[in-house]
Amino acid sequence: YRAAVHQANISQRYPVELTDRTRARLDELTKMDQELYQHACELLDSRVRKLQATIGIGRAPHAA
Repeated sequence: YRAAVHQANISQRYPVELTDRTRARLDELTKMDQELYQHACELLDSRVRKLQATIGIGRAPHAA
């Protein structure tokens, strides 16, 4: 989804035809952006799970 939006933004902003080299670099940067975004999401999920465990949310209730 983000790649499609990104590509649409690029197409609107730069209507001229990109050279193969420029397009390859743009694709490379877009892929890096997606990987960074994915990594950030995973890191955030991990932090949230740790926080939930610390304050006792999201785990099965146990007998006292």
